[in-house]
Amino acid sequence: MIAKFRCSSHGLAIETGIHCQNVIPKKERICLYCTKFQNNYVTECDFHFLMQCPAYNDLRNKYLSTFFTEISSKLYISTYMILKSRNETCIKAVGLFLQYAFIVRRNIIALVYYIFTCTTITKPL
Repeated sequence: MIAKFRCSSHGLAIETGIHCQNVIPKKERICLYCTKFQNNYVTECDFHFLMQCPAYNDLRNKYLSTFFTEISSKLYISTYMILKSRNETCIKAVGLFLQYAFIVRRNIIALVYYIFTCTTITKPL
């Protein structure tokens, strides 16, 4: 899981938007959770997924909180350091975070799809 994330082979919108037949502009590769449930249009990139998205706050607090101490302008460096860590405990924690966060993400996508299809169904004439 960590290797896929490091290689950007993770399926986040920032990457999948590049590989479409009609490339999706970067500003439109949005996080579904933040868009639908937080009313906040933000790009779903590695940094957002790992460090910012509120959908994963509980997992982030459980697995990653010991590896960064403050939210500041140095946070991006902390993200890089977490992903490149050789500390066995850190590697296991990041792996568990990614494993469970991608399960949550799949559930969010399914829920948004369900909501969208239920609200767009029209009554037969």
